[in-house]
Amino acid sequence: MNTAGSRTNTEPHGLADTAFRVVEAGQRVLLDRLDLARLDAQRLLSLGARTLISVAAGTVLLAGAWCAILVAVALTLQRDLELSLPLSLMLAALGSAAAGMAVLGVGLRRVATFELSAIAPAPEP
Repeated sequence: MNTAGSRTNTEPHGLADTAFRVVEAGQRVLLDRLDLARLDAQRLLSLGARTLISVAAGTVLLAGAWCAILVAVALTLQRDLELSLPLSLMLAALGSAAAGMAVLGVGLRRVATFELSAIAPAPEP
């Protein structure tokens, strides 16, 4: 009872059908990888935005604290050394500038000695 309308396909798939299935599977894998890459990019952007906001808020708070410390130092210099307020503010600012330049100098020296291990040749034994 094998009629043309109710024929069951029991014969093995041909080479073209197998190749078509392999291509379809490859496309599904590629689309899944692209979806994962898109999700990873979204997570990275979200993390970057949160990090940027945190760093900006921390910078503002630290700048405010540093200004308060400088004012306290200036007022202490004014009271203890009997200096004028502008002179004590100038001395506090100069001390801050000197400390900032020292920190920048250390950072620049570290950057100058930094080498990428993937680019630099291996040291000789």
